[in-house]
Amino acid sequence: MRRYKHHYLISSIICTILGILFLFGPISSLRYLIVAANYPSTLGRVISFRINTVSTNFLSKGTTFTSLPFIEYEYSVNNKLYSSQRILALGDLRSSVKNYSSGQTVRVYFNPHNPKDSFLIFPSKDDKLYLLVIMLIGILILGSGVYSYFIYQREKGQFR
Repeated sequence: MRRYKHHYLISSIICTILGILFLFGPISSLRYLIVAANYPSTLGRVISFRINTVSTNFLSKGTTFTSLPFIEYEYSVNNKLYSSQRILALGDLRSSVKNYSSGQTVRVYFNPHNPKDSFLIFPSKDDKLYLLVIMLIGILILGSGVYSYFIYQREKGQFR
């Protein structure tokens, strides 16, 4: 078993990196959900709406096409007009966004300290549960990376 001890180090590095990546996205999204819950909102107006199609080439699958909505909207805070295209969506954005038409009213959430920082929210019902499951997976992967590192150190003779 001693000749495979470097495998523990490699798996430790890979699991640690994957665990951090699995944790980073959900923590950032969860932070936005918490912050957005405390942001004031105002009514805004859709300036333009379109569906952008993005193509991605995969060697194993070929070319795949993804349709993503682009919504430009404007809103007013303290009699100052702002515009943005920022959307906060955690689940499947395509199923969350309906068709919008120019002039349609939307609810815009904005940072009270910097009203230029704003977004539309398209969370699904299970977003918090989804984020918690992804975070749990990240914690498990990160934990296995730390465990593999301790096994590597033990095999190296550090913890006898």
